[in-house]
Amino acid sequence: MSHDTRRAPSEDLRLHWGPALADALHHRVHREVTRNDRVSAVLVPPHWYTTARRAVTAPAPRSRTSRAGREGLTRVLDAVEYESAHVAITRYGRTAGLLVPVGWYRTAIDALTVGVEDTVGDREEAPEEEAFAER
Repeated sequence: MSHDTRRAPSEDLRLHWGPALADALHHRVHREVTRNDRVSAVLVPPHWYTTARRAVTAPAPRSRTSRAGREGLTRVLDAVEYESAHVAITRYGRTAGLLVPVGWYRTAIDALTVGVEDTVGDREEAPEEEAFAER
C-alpha cells in the first residue's frame, strides 16, 4: 500500500484546503499537519482509513463539512491532537479525507506494514518448500 507523505503547516493547509483534500482523495497523499514545528495531526485518504481501521481500532469519526473544517481548523486540530478524535471532512456529501491523531496514524502504518511483510514473506517461502518436497 504505497502512498506519498507530505508535511505542511496548518496555515498552508487552510490556504490550500481544496487541493489538499483533492490530493488525499485522488492521489493518496498523506499530509502531516504541523503547528509550532510539531506534527499535530495527519490528513489521510478515506480508502486508506477504512483499511487502517480494520487493523487498528479507532473511534467513530466526527463529521465536518469542508467549509466548517477549513473555517474551524484550529478547533478541529485541537480535537484531533488533544482528544484523540478522528474527523471526517466531507465535500458534496462524500468523505474527502480524515484528520487523525499522529499516534494512531503511526500505529496503523506499523500494523499495515507488518501485515504486508508477513504476506510477502509467506509467498517467498512457499516455492522453496515445494522444491524441497519434490526432491
